[in-house]
Amino acid sequence: MPTSKPPNQIDGLGNPNEEMPLTWAKRILVSVIIIWIITFVVGLVLGACGLAESLARFGDWFGTINALFSSLALAGAVYAVLLQREDLRLTREEYSLSRKAQQSSADSQERLVKIEALSSLLDDSSRESAAAAKEHQLFFTLGRDLEEMFIHLERSALTFREIPEHFPQFSETVRRTTHNISESLEDEPISHSSEIILEAVARRAVNENVKQTKLRKTIQEYRDELRKLLLI
Repeated sequence: MPTSKPPNQIDGLGNPNEEMPLTWAKRILVSVIIIWIITFVVGLVLGACGLAESLARFGDWFGTINALFSSLALAGAVYAVLLQREDLRLTREEYSLSRKAQQSSADSQERLVKIEALSSLLDDSSRESAAAAKEHQLFFTLGRDLEEMFIHLERSALTFREIPEHFPQFSETVRRTTHNISESLEDEPISHSSEIILEAVARRAVNENVKQTKLRKTIQEYRDELRKLLLI
């Protein structure tokens, strides 16, 4: 069996105070109608009894009541204007809060996009830095091994291709050199190519070291920017 809701119960998100002006307006209207009816009936009774003088006084009293209700009507109009003004103020506040919420949501979304982009750049730079460090170590070690090999074979007329056959202990060094520097060195005598090879290896080691240094600086900048975004 459905139950009736009390007058002040909230429907959904409604405000119970919104029903109060209508309720009071209805009460005032009913009161005005009742008073008018009573006044009309009293006037008829006095007129029927021949009480003209009393009827005249009653008419003056009726004019006073008319002025009173005119004042009440004016007060009601002013009250309605005030209610409308308050409603407009609340509407403006809700609109302002809605705009702030939308702006905050947009700022948060933009910040998340920046964080994701910086994180991706940071990962890529970290991988490149690790690769550069590995390459630097490779060429540094290769240069050291080549110096040792050239000292051992200083007066040899062998070419790079012939070294593994006569000196197997240097096979890996030769392979790494031809693979990372130039395959055309295989047919060059050691006496002609040692300085060129060492210079090329040293240059590669320096280049990889410089690259790694730049990447470390870039990584630090990305980390600082990411830290700022996370602290917002």
